[in-house]
Amino acid sequence: MSGALQLRLASATDAAPLAAFAAQAFSDTYAAHNTPADLASYLAEHFGPEIQGRQLDDPRHRCLLVERGGALVGYAQLRQGTAPPTVASGAALEVERFYAAKALIGRGVGTALLAGCVALARDLGCDALWLGVWEHNPRAIAFYRKHGFQEVGKQTFRLGSEVQHDLVMRRDLAPVELARGAKA
Repeated sequence: MSGALQLRLASATDAAPLAAFAAQAFSDTYAAHNTPADLASYLAEHFGPEIQGRQLDDPRHRCLLVERGGALVGYAQLRQGTAPPTVASGAALEVERFYAAKALIGRGVGTALLAGCVALARDLGCDALWLGVWEHNPRAIAFYRKHGFQEVGKQTFRLGSEVQHDLVMRRDLAPVELARGAKA
């Protein structure tokens, strides 16, 4: 798989390949840390062409895809809605899911995808991005910190019968002029 990374918004025609990629990426990330039964339950409840199709049709959701050489290598699912009180924002956009293909983690897919998330959030008039990241995923936590996210709280996450804990992280979205060093 070679070539430049290409970022685009997903459409309804992407539901089936997105569902397959999303389920595989989730499994690659969490299978070693959860029981097969809990993982299977979560995958059945959250991934499938119909499920991703409904999300792609929902005006509160946006999905960014990263492709290389025509192959899907990463995605971010973003959701507009109510943020936890600890996020303390006028208009925050949730990064609900954020995954790169296992073989490409650490090779720029996440950085390109996050840049797309920031641009989309700004286009939607948001002043912050927020997300939940499993407290036992140090690589992801380090990535988010490197890209300006700060821990602002915790929340629970249910994976099958297992109750887990996520860190809630927030990134302010300074206006473009300020991000480039201009004075307000």
